[in-house]
Amino acid sequence: MTTVVFVAGVGRSGSTLLESILGSLPRWIGVGETMHLPERGLRENQRCGCGESFFDCAFWSQVGTHAFGGWDRVDVDDWLGLAGRVDRNRNLPLLLRPNLSRDFAADHARLVERLGSLMLAAASVGDAEVVVESSKHPSYGLLLAADPRLDVRFVHVVRDSRGVAYSWTKKVPRPEIADRVEFMPTYPPAQIALRWLAWNGALSLVGARRALPSLRVRYEDFVTDPTRVVQQVASFAGTAADDATVDDILERGAADGQHSVAGNPMRFGTGPIRLRRDEQWRSELRPRDRALVTGVTAPMLCRYGYRLRPSKESV
Repeated sequence: MTTVVFVAGVGRSGSTLLESILGSLPRWIGVGETMHLPERGLRENQRCGCGESFFDCAFWSQVGTHAFGGWDRVDVDDWLGLAGRVDRNRNLPLLLRPNLSRDFAADHARLVERLGSLMLAAASVGDAEVVVESSKHPSYGLLLAADPRLDVRFVHVVRDSRGVAYSWTKKVPRPEIADRVEFMPTYPPAQIALRWLAWNGALSLVGARRALPSLRVRYEDFVTDPTRVVQQVASFAGTAADDATVDDILERGAADGQHSVAGNPMRFGTGPIRLRRDEQWRSELRPRDRALVTGVTAPMLCRYGYRLRPSKESV
């Protein structure tokens, strides 16, 4: 059975950064956000984290052959159609009990088998014991967890909602698109506050299910003491990571040949990994927006150990 560490959470919470470090551990491999593989890889041939375009990437070429007999044998429209019908957070009740609908159960089984085959192929081609997948969506994690061939462990990454909201207001280029200039989408703080509340609430419910192992990690704790958090996640996945190994990853940067199929642009970075708390929101997020986001997310902020009126030294 292949272990999959599924990094879940709201976008701009540090999932790509965590995946990059975890994927550099011995016998671990990070594959990025594979929920976007049909569209961004098979249809648009965007750049892999290794720098090559998807179809020029030797790793993904071998994965396609191993899993499906070659990417040319995969019906992209069918894959996207299945995902559109099944892989939706609004379908969480059905994803937990797919047999409540015969049609949904049939689509669910097909998509689960496809995604499971993808994870097994990635582990085999990458000679890895642990695959790190960072699609973040609760629905996608539940699809992976439904495959009996996989031992899926949820790592729920949480970041202060004010920091997440501010990050989504920034204009960030997408270097994976080589033939034109394109930017990641931006969203108003109010919309992100509602998403932060809904997604983290859903992941907390998923984590409450005893059959789905879940570990919560705060972004602020991770960037403050990365060695401790990486070791915690490694232990949660049934392996180990000593201090020297983590220090070496931080000093030399992510392992060569990271093959994240989608994710934050930082996955293309090279050289030492410099972690910082990134609390620009304290001075740059407008007071009105900060008050709105705080008010909407207050109960869960408190639950996760954040202060509603944090001092400069606290989170």
